[in-house]
Formats: sequence, C-alpha cells, structure tokens
Amino acid sequence: MLHTTMTDEPVMRRKVMERFAAPNSGWVGMFPHDTELDRLWWELRGSHSHAVE
Repeated sequence: MLHTTMTDEPVMRRKVMERFAAPNSGWVGMFPHDTELDRLWWELRGSHSHAVE
C-alpha cells in the first residue's frame, strides 16, 4: 500500500501515474469513483493494455 501526496502539475502527475498504471506494474489503483485520478488511472490502464495486446 502506498499513500502519498500528488503534485498539482498535470504533466508530472501523469508521468508518475504512468509508472503505476502499467498493467504489468503489479499496482492496483483505488481512487474515489469519477475523480480526476480515477479517470487518469483508467485512461492510462487502457492505453497500456492496447499497446501490450
């Protein structure tokens, strides 16, 4: 389990999330439903899963 604060800088936030959202990363994202982080997590998960297939 990882608890952290998140940067307000959108580019940096995306870069950090990309490392954890990769399907083979072993991480599971649990964010409040329909929040910015929840949407970003699933957007990144989807883009990574298409690249792997």
